[in-house]
Amino acid sequence: MALSISYALLKYFIFNPIAKRMVGTKSPDAIQKFVTAEWKFTSYVFLSAFGIFTIYNEGWCVYPYNFLVDWRNHEFTDALRNYYALGTSYYLFVTLLMFYEPRMKDRVQMFVHHAVTVLLLTFSYASGYFRIGAAVMLLHDLSDPFMELAKLFNYCQNEMVRYTIRNQKGANGLYLSKYPFGLECIGFLMILQVLHIFWTGLILKIAVNAIIGNKVEDIREKNE
Repeated sequence: MALSISYALLKYFIFNPIAKRMVGTKSPDAIQKFVTAEWKFTSYVFLSAFGIFTIYNEGWCVYPYNFLVDWRNHEFTDALRNYYALGTSYYLFVTLLMFYEPRMKDRVQMFVHHAVTVLLLTFSYASGYFRIGAAVMLLHDLSDPFMELAKLFNYCQNEMVRYTIRNQKGANGLYLSKYPFGLECIGFLMILQVLHIFWTGLILKIAVNAIIGNKVEDIREKNE
């Protein structure tokens, strides 16, 4: 509920006015794409900052063996609980939001991605691997602000930085399987890994188009 209210208020008072000014078009679809990217950029910046603050202050993140040593007796602190609740709520919300956004070609893959992320958080919590779950969620979200920022520059036709920012996304997805996990969680991580490889391929296509001088656009978008 809080996320829905926050989204509605930000969209009405901040995102929509900025979108109409920056996109320079009266097309509702173009404005909605810009608004969606604004929301995701803001959300991922907040999630990443919250995750860094939470995990850093937990103290165990500096030494990898702390992720698993005596893991059944790890304390699920209030800070971790809040981080888990925030992350799970966000991914549930954006899953529902997908049905109100402009349709993308990778809509099915994105739906699977969000659903698997929620399941991964749920199972990591239930099995006591919440330290690893928190670390994976942070790694998972860190590159997303750059991707959404690239979309914003692309939508408003800013040529200065959009090419370089896009290349940030592929890297973090390759680190999602670096920590040992429960069997079911490993399965979910493998699904996410496949999806990240798929999206890395799309990003490489965009990069090639930029290098050879073709028009750069989000190739996930449906043709009008």
